[in-house]
Amino acid sequence: MVYLFSGAIQLASAGQQVGGLSFLQKDTQMIGFSAFVGMNMIFPMLFRLRFRFSTKTILTAVTIILIICHLLTLYTVNVPLLCFINFIAGTFRMLGAFETMVCIQLLITPTRSYAVFYAVIFFIVQGSAIFFSAQVAYILHYLSWYHLHIVIILLLIWTLLMVYFLFRQYRSMKKIPLYGIDWAGYALWCISLSLILFIAIYGKHYEWFHSPHICWATVGLIGTLVLNLYHMFHVKRPYISLETWRYPNMGKLVLLFLALYISLATPMTLQNSYMAGILKFDSIHIVLLNWFVLGGMLLSVGLCYVWFVRNKYRIKPMIFVGYACVVLYLLLIYCQIDPQTNIESFYVPAVLRGIGLLLLYIVLTLYIANIVPFKHNFQALCIMGFIRMSLGTVLGSSLIDNWMHYLTEKNSLLLSPELDSVNTVFQASGLSQVTQELSRQVMMVSMKEIYGYMAMAGILILIIILLEKEMKRLNLFFPKLKTIRHIFKRAVDFDRKS
Repeated sequence: MVYLFSGAIQLASAGQQVGGLSFLQKDTQMIGFSAFVGMNMIFPMLFRLRFRFSTKTILTAVTIILIICHLLTLYTVNVPLLCFINFIAGTFRMLGAFETMVCIQLLITPTRSYAVFYAVIFFIVQGSAIFFSAQVAYILHYLSWYHLHIVIILLLIWTLLMVYFLFRQYRSMKKIPLYGIDWAGYALWCISLSLILFIAIYGKHYEWFHSPHICWATVGLIGTLVLNLYHMFHVKRPYISLETWRYPNMGKLVLLFLALYISLATPMTLQNSYMAGILKFDSIHIVLLNWFVLGGMLLSVGLCYVWFVRNKYRIKPMIFVGYACVVLYLLLIYCQIDPQTNIESFYVPAVLRGIGLLLLYIVLTLYIANIVPFKHNFQALCIMGFIRMSLGTVLGSSLIDNWMHYLTEKNSLLLSPELDSVNTVFQASGLSQVTQELSRQVMMVSMKEIYGYMAMAGILILIIILLEKEMKRLNLFFPKLKTIRHIFKRAVDFDRKS
């Protein structure tokens, strides 16, 4: 949990860093999403690292590196360097979280059920992000981001002492050396994703292709993607194999994940702005909704457990329910865009958002585990990871942000042609008051348009899901660790012989 708290601090303290370090909001987004690139791209290596090092060695190394990263964050104001630090921190944070989850796997589900394990683990991971974000917001109300980093460093030191004194060097199986890992492919994928993030986050700020920064980033992105494709065809075991992309329904899963996170990018980009700018809620009231999102996630865990544990392994109804919750969330927010809306009106939409987010994430990940053999399973999770955080969320936020900018300009022209110096409204109310009311109305009308179009797109997705044929029943059981180790050892032995 300390590793998850560490990640929540990096994201939740970004707002204060904007003012405290004179960063742009775009800078803090780039720094935060660099950590997600590190977390996603280490997936294919997780079991290789686990079969090479003991649990005590991994947790000790992870904790020490995270302490160093937090210390460097306190005394670094260079944005590219902070992006790299957060990339390293995200990589080792995922490694530490994975090691702890594997250690408690049999406690969660002695039968090695995917359904139970993913439901619990994703609730811990996603729920912790929501829970700790709320706690960090409360703490930041009284302290600064600097003190938060000091607190997490002290917690990490305590974790290091616990690992040192309570863990022993134990290995149940012989170690497998780190042989045959495609480090070049790993680097190319990381660079490509980082360039996509840079273009999506800074594109509007630099006026897209009017800027040499965006032009060079686009050239670099095309170059790294071409090199990646060439590399994949000329390496025996590429970091993400071509076979992973060719499994049945992988394309549909990619589109479903992309649609989900573009749909849920609206609260990140619009809802908080609406609550703070129009309704004038402070950060404490805004973060109160996190508890209702957390409650929705808990309901989705119970629904998954009841559905799958009772041998109802059909997946299509669960996907439909998840997307229906997302569409209902969008429709409810659409109906509540009004300057007189109170905080209680957002409780039900927040619960629906929590249900839809976690339910779809669990169900779609279960489907990945069913259609992709374990040999390529973590590569598929890596693909979905950067679709989820490195592409879906960022591209969705960028799309909504630029769409909002376009609609604001359009609606300003439509709503303000009659407002001129001879209009009697100005004489009665004053120029500044009328202008302020105009900007508020423009913002609400633009938001209403976006939520309406997003809801219609969601309804279209629901119709497509209904028209799809029933997916095959799921196989919901993990292989044993010995079986997984045998898969990787056989691959390493084959690479050595060839």
